[in-house]
Amino acid sequence: GRYKIVDNVLLCVIHKPKHVPKKTRVKRKGRKEIDTSYEVPEQDFHLEFYISGAKWKTLEWKYFDMVSKYSSGNETVDKFQIRDQNQYPSVKFKNVGSYQFESVSP
Repeated sequence: GRYKIVDNVLLCVIHKPKHVPKKTRVKRKGRKEIDTSYEVPEQDFHLEFYISGAKWKTLEWKYFDMVSKYSSGNETVDKFQIRDQNQYPSVKFKNVGSYQFESVSP
């Protein structure tokens, strides 16, 4: 995904690539094959957070939606209601005492 910070707002776009559907066919004696495959769309998640709190350690939800793009060209937008603090709580960051550095290659 990508992110961008504008003033005190963090904008994120996360892309979920299209899943290749598995074709499963059911064959019954004396009947035609039944195609039980289904289409999974490409999905983009658009998230916006307010950066707030002491030393900018808190992210508060501003906006959240999901765009689904189907192979037929149809596109649907699902907007999530983020007003409920139980389902979408603020994200708070804490200081870390030390870091462990590991490298697979230089």
